[in-house]
Amino acid sequence: MKVFHVLNQAILGRYPPGWVQPLFAQAGVEYHYATRQESLLCLFPDKLVSYLNKHGYDWLFWGWECQSEALYQRVYEARRGFKILLFGQEQPQRLDTLRRVSRFADVCITSSPVYRDEVDGFLPFGIHTAYGRGLPSEFHQKKNQILLTGSYRHSRCQLYERLLGQQPFDWPVVIFPPDLDTDHAKGDRFRELAAAYPDYVLGQGEAGKDAIASAQGYIPTMMQHLGRSKLHIDFTTNSSNWLKFHEDCDAIMARCRDLRGGYCPERVLDAMYMQCHSLCLYDRAVEAVVGRHVTYYDSMESLIEQTRRLIGELTADRVRVEKAAVYPHLSTESVIEALATTFHTGQAAETVRGMIGRIRA
Repeated sequence: MKVFHVLNQAILGRYPPGWVQPLFAQAGVEYHYATRQESLLCLFPDKLVSYLNKHGYDWLFWGWECQSEALYQRVYEARRGFKILLFGQEQPQRLDTLRRVSRFADVCITSSPVYRDEVDGFLPFGIHTAYGRGLPSEFHQKKNQILLTGSYRHSRCQLYERLLGQQPFDWPVVIFPPDLDTDHAKGDRFRELAAAYPDYVLGQGEAGKDAIASAQGYIPTMMQHLGRSKLHIDFTTNSSNWLKFHEDCDAIMARCRDLRGGYCPERVLDAMYMQCHSLCLYDRAVEAVVGRHVTYYDSMESLIEQTRRLIGELTADRVRVEKAAVYPHLSTESVIEALATTFHTGQAAETVRGMIGRIRA
């Protein structure tokens, strides 16, 4: 069973090919990431089809490359000896795109459980289990600190600035931002935030400033910080097309319970795996995947109130139960196993069962 994955190498828990490919091989799938030269084939649908036919591929795996509708259609309608899997990842604001192009795939799945019924199946992003091996510390060895993580969003930066500046809890609020030397930081806003509160910045993934991050990368280092922290605050705003970079924090909180929801961020699953309890902005997709095993907030007042309560109530038993709720069936290994089953059977396989029905109408 041969699979050709075009362009996007971030689909499977953002692991490098050298870790993903052996797991697929164990499941009887020869999983091929396109080289830089091969990825150019997606610009020429006829050449792409010819190449895959010539090399005997059984599946073409479109991640969330967001190609033109015409390209998807030409590849689908061509004389091909392979099937097509389309994985609409992460961004529910692109649901209209997925609706238009899903008919040009033999199987279409999504990482957003609230849209599961519009396609053939649902798979979450997996826990970064390989990066978390050997961790976390025992609960009593963890630091009494509250971790903030996540790349730049205007609303997220507003929340972080309030929490870092006010420090309203008995435990300090600390931040692990993305690499502040890259454009991923989106200009100066995160840099200014880190500069304003240097005592609460855990490292920035920059050479010479965080040796672990420099050697291992952002996600492995974030996992280590999750493993050293008892509480984690997540603020994810992928619920619709206007909740991206410019929306204000308070405006999002005020309407979060009326929004359909997006996807369950890997860092929430990672935190549970690392036995670090998460407080999440209410999101139907997060609730669909992890249920009541995290704490939800829908205002600054509820966030502060519940965080203070958790500081007094959080136990080792509780976080172990939360880990058991997601591991191993939401590990990246399980996601790969489900994809391999899809390739072998031609039918969408899922890792989460019985949860989709819990989504509120």
